[in-house]
Amino acid sequence: MKPEPATTDPGERAPWHFWLIPLLVAALRAIPFLVTRLASPPPGSVFPAVGYNPIDWFAYAAFVRQAAETGDWLLANPYATAAQDGRYILPLFSFLGHLRRWTGADPFWLLELVRWPLVFLFFAVLWRFLGPLLPNARQRLLAAWLVGGSGGVESLLLLTLEAWPAKLQTVALQALSEDHGWSTFAALSNPLWVAGLTCSLIALRPLVMPSSVPRWRDAAQLGVGLVVTYCVHPYSGLVVLGVALLLPAARWVLGLPGRGLAQGVASGAALAAALALIAGVALWQNQDPVYRMTAQRVLGQTQLSVFWYPVTLGMVGLLALRGWRH
Repeated sequence: MKPEPATTDPGERAPWHFWLIPLLVAALRAIPFLVTRLASPPPGSVFPAVGYNPIDWFAYAAFVRQAAETGDWLLANPYATAAQDGRYILPLFSFLGHLRRWTGADPFWLLELVRWPLVFLFFAVLWRFLGPLLPNARQRLLAAWLVGGSGGVESLLLLTLEAWPAKLQTVALQALSEDHGWSTFAALSNPLWVAGLTCSLIALRPLVMPSSVPRWRDAAQLGVGLVVTYCVHPYSGLVVLGVALLLPAARWVLGLPGRGLAQGVASGAALAAALALIAGVALWQNQDPVYRMTAQRVLGQTQLSVFWYPVTLGMVGLLALRGWRH
């Protein structure tokens, strides 16, 4: 298929109707939380102010309360009674804690309300990120809709669960839960994930710029972006690192032009400096025994199989394969 000609400058501002995407996505993901605030629970019970994943959200609220009570930016494990220092770097929750300290607002409401501007910020960064890849405005708009509404066919699969063995029903319900954020649409329910995704796009943008000339500003953006992303959401930081390291190999496999040796050296130097800084911070954090014990369970107790990806990616995965072929 012949690509459409570029009809807009990659740096041009997004059209007004582009902003309907974050508005719609943010509103849809807010429904479960709003139901807990508006619906009347059965007698003798209560709805927690959590739309998704209570375990994580209770931890988020505990960090917010701690920052509000102590005024600290470095936080401690709120569920541990052993002596410990503040070694957790969680700038989003620390900021919300100080906001609660100034306003007295409920932590759960703060977590939900901050998600809205973060979703809009994510799509603003996404529009700029897509510029070098899709200069055509219509294509970029369609890509943004695809990102905002991305999802798989898990809902269709769950309709067939009654025909499954009981043990497999439990496995499928756990694996296909919205709590895992399989798609961007699912991830946009969590302000921490939204912040991590936004920082990831900012850090990775230099790698999609069509330039083989070494630009140390781009290399610095990659290195600083990796550090910031890791501090905001460590899992997103690992994604940035993985993409930066594997992208040259992917370009070679797909037959795409590389970015040149000089640009690769600049990016490599920036990544090395970023990793050295992250390693130093991690070494300092792990000197605290409580933090070290928590960090040993960084991947959690639930390990999900990669074989769920065809179900959870759905059409997005098929489109990716089609793009690879073309």
